[in-house]
Amino acid sequence: MSHLPLLLVLMLVLMARSAQSTAPKSREQLTIELETLRQKVEQLEARENEAEKLGEKLGEALGEKLGDKLQEGITKLGEQQTTGMETLGQKLTGGLDKLGQTLAASQTCGTDKTETTPTTMRPQPQPVTCPPCKTEQNVHTPVGFFTYLNGDSPRAVQQHGNPLDQNQGRSLINQGNGFDRATGIFTAPVNGTYFFFSSGVTDGNFTSKYLLNLHSSFLVNSPRPCDICTGASYITRNLTKGQNVYPGSYAAGNFYPYSTVFGGFLIREN
Repeated sequence: MSHLPLLLVLMLVLMARSAQSTAPKSREQLTIELETLRQKVEQLEARENEAEKLGEKLGEALGEKLGDKLQEGITKLGEQQTTGMETLGQKLTGGLDKLGQTLAASQTCGTDKTETTPTTMRPQPQPVTCPPCKTEQNVHTPVGFFTYLNGDSPRAVQQHGNPLDQNQGRSLINQGNGFDRATGIFTAPVNGTYFFFSSGVTDGNFTSKYLLNLHSSFLVNSPRPCDICTGASYITRNLTKGQNVYPGSYAAGNFYPYSTVFGGFLIREN
């Protein structure tokens, strides 16, 4: 930075002082004074340079501190926002969890099993277990049978006769031992409600019927005159222990094997 104007001013001041002096100064004195002024000017320049450097350092220091403060403030603001968002997220998550658990707990349990209902509001479901469901055991003594007419040729049966007596029937199942192959009669082993079915193929006037307690009382009767007849019947009946049921034909005829069947099972035990 040039200080020539300042030096000229000092020289003019010195010349004015010399002009005012009553005794003129010598060349040496002027040289000394000029040197003194030059040194002062250099000192002023040095101080000015120091002031500039000090100003630069001060500016740098202030700028760094201001930048640090600004960065620190921005960081704190970001942390506060992040913390606030995390807190909000935690509250929202807790609310969703409680809502999902409430919805899961309010669902109706099944009547025949224990259900586990997952909470669909969150990836990790909260199981809700229903109280033990009450089931009713309808049958304590399993009873069921199925038999068919066995043989190589049709069997002649008289009116009201049983086509499955005299060991002519072959039983595939006889749970509870209620059916007797020798007589072709089913005897109820327990009190309860039973379901029976029978069907047959004959070459005469055929009607499928059930006889209860060995009496010739028709429980199911469906007459159908024909040359080759197929008859079938179904019945549900309450029986007491010891009562008998068997299929009988309405009229005499020849019953065909494998196509004549008789079966039943216990529905509800009393």
